[in-house]
Amino acid sequence: MKRRSLRTPWMGAILEELMKPPYFMQVAQQEAANGGGDDRQDESAPSAKSAPVISKSASKTKYEADQTTAPVVEHKPLARPGTTSNVGKGSTSGPAGKTSYPAATEAAFATTRKPLNNSSTSKGVKGNLKAANSGARGSNGPNPLEKPQTVGPLRDGDGYGMAKLAPREVPPAVLQEYGWDVRSTMNLRGVTRVETGEGIFAVKLAHVHPSRLKLIHEVLEFAEQQGFRQFAPMIRTSSGASYVTIDSRTYYALRWLDGATANFASSTQVGQIAYALAELHEQTRAFPHKERLRTTPANLATMMKRRHAALNRSMERIAREYPHSELNSWLKEHRSRLEEDASQATETLASSACEEYLERETARAGLCHLDVIPSNFIFVPNGPEMCIIDYDMAAFAPRAVDLAHLLRRSLQTTFWTTDFAYVGFLNYNNVHPISSGEYRTTAALLRFPHHAWRLLQEASQHGPARPWMDALHSYGAHAERRQQFLDSLDTQIASLGTS
Repeated sequence: MKRRSLRTPWMGAILEELMKPPYFMQVAQQEAANGGGDDRQDESAPSAKSAPVISKSASKTKYEADQTTAPVVEHKPLARPGTTSNVGKGSTSGPAGKTSYPAATEAAFATTRKPLNNSSTSKGVKGNLKAANSGARGSNGPNPLEKPQTVGPLRDGDGYGMAKLAPREVPPAVLQEYGWDVRSTMNLRGVTRVETGEGIFAVKLAHVHPSRLKLIHEVLEFAEQQGFRQFAPMIRTSSGASYVTIDSRTYYALRWLDGATANFASSTQVGQIAYALAELHEQTRAFPHKERLRTTPANLATMMKRRHAALNRSMERIAREYPHSELNSWLKEHRSRLEEDASQATETLASSACEEYLERETARAGLCHLDVIPSNFIFVPNGPEMCIIDYDMAAFAPRAVDLAHLLRRSLQTTFWTTDFAYVGFLNYNNVHPISSGEYRTTAALLRFPHHAWRLLQEASQHGPARPWMDALHSYGAHAERRQQFLDSLDTQIASLGTS
């Protein structure tokens, strides 16, 4: 007697769609299969026939027929290693002469089909994916993830930005050092808004040593001289200083930005952030005093080994000290996968491809922000669109570090929706071609379970408190989707070869 399958046709269609390679890498895989690709920079117009995003000859499932998205537009959204995307060529922005974000992204991204249909996917995956993705493309409005959902976005926690600190009074002597005609002040969380006859400024208490603050100011001025404009400029005092020190406290001033905190659930804004971070890195490569601001470990493989060891210690301590806890029950379910991901990430970063990339990029590094969270990016509708603020953690490092930070946080926010990785890679590649080693390094940084590592460290030190458990359960709810994304990404990168 033939056993009846419990899987319905629509479940099969969803499973087939979920097992497809990441959307943003499909073209690269197709090129590799065809023996494709010239590694030289392509400055020609885009070819509509060279690399279809989704093959028209593929059989059409019911799941595909139910989609109501725009028709497939054939284009080349992601270049092979060593080439730039030819999407949006011809539009430049500022003295740097780079492809503008709107030209590069809107031409390629706004007209192509989403890799997953939200309404159908939500039937087969726990959680309200429609809430996570509705309005994401091209949306600059309220974060759709604020809607109730079963599986919430993962959050690493915000920095010390405006939403975290209690209001602090700035001494009047600080304002006097700038020689402003002060008309009004307003103490907000972490910043004082100062309206003057010369304009509106933000005055903040520094959280870094004055010498570091001065160097950050020099780097930003250097970037501005190269044509970079997507940041809030620091303001010098009447005497030309970068900061003011009063009562052992250091303050600095920025030009005030009228805008809103970035939305990591908007693919448009994630693309704008990617472009801004890549431009910042590119325009600061030639800064002459990098060694004075190179505070991150130059050897990412060594750093990853230390984190891997710390993760193992935390898991061993939990198993030893809390054997009958909910925390240890969670760990028993997820430990093997955490160990595998940490080991794979460590091994990948130690590979020759990653070592060569990191050695080359460390020598010619640009400035990385290293604190890529929504509150550090301001969407300015009437300005340069997306501006970067709060450079306290910035340092010269390979740009894959910032790229991985951005992709991980946006993917966690949107339940690992591949559109966000696609738009991130696209805009980094448009500023400077992504090499095979950079792809592999980024994938390794995404593979390591950073969020679980931090949570387990806290839980092992302070006990299985409810906040840690809630966050770990949320991480677990994302685990399957995360794994599918990472495994497919690794497969696609491997198909690109070592160019």
